Amino acid sequence: MIIGCGGSGKTHLANQLAAHHELPLTHLDAVYYDTDWNPLPNEEFGGFA
Repeated sequence: MIIGCGGSGKTHLANQLAAHHELPLTHLDAVYYDTDWNPLPNEEFGGFA
């Protein structure tokens, strides 16, 4: 997990690490929010943790 302030390069670092180690990359925003940017209920999101 990579955390940090907006604009600090988290996405760039994650992409570089995933490519270098040939690993899949999942962004938290893609699994935590629905298509309208509403957070998923805890019951639904808990399955990802």
